[in-house]
Amino acid sequence: MLVAVPCLAGTKTILLSVGEQKIIPVGSAATKVLVGNPSILSVRKLDSNRILLFGREAGSSEVTIVLGRGSDKYIVRVASSLAKKFLAECGALMEEPCSYLQASVVAGKVVVTGVVADVETYDKVRKIRKAFVDVNFLLEVQPRVLDVLIPIINQEFKKAGLKQARVVRVGSLLVIEGLVEDEREKRRAEIIVEEYYGKAAGVKP
Repeated sequence: MLVAVPCLAGTKTILLSVGEQKIIPVGSAATKVLVGNPSILSVRKLDSNRILLFGREAGSSEVTIVLGRGSDKYIVRVASSLAKKFLAECGALMEEPCSYLQASVVAGKVVVTGVVADVETYDKVRKIRKAFVDVNFLLEVQPRVLDVLIPIINQEFKKAGLKQARVVRVGSLLVIEGLVEDEREKRRAEIIVEEYYGKAAGVKP
């Protein structure tokens, strides 16, 4: 997420991540743009009223935008990529590289994708998903993994008193079948499926 906040002596601070960009609107025509450290920050005039900033690598750089007789000054701090940070923290949590996951940043939010091809990876993903509640997970769970989950979920249905409900696989989806007495039982069944399949793993809808 990009945030501009006031700083001392009229200087503004802009927080940026590596690989992210921000457009600065200027109130009057900009005649010149000066960047202190071009290896940290790329700066380009889109037109006389808009300046594009792009984070190249972690660090900070001063930016001065000359506006007629005056100027606006910024300190731009570029942080390590949020996606790289997630993968590093994920690796620390699991004590191994999370190479089965791909991370990107969309609108300032980390989005994780990947294919869950076996139960071992599925168990790892459930642990990761619960540890990173602010990350969006959109994963594809392959059918052979679902086939392992089905008897587990159906057993949980029985423990919860849902004796006439069960889940079956239809293609790459799990579907609840059978009878429930009321909306409360229906919601109980949905919660069990979400715990083992949906929300816990961040499965693609």
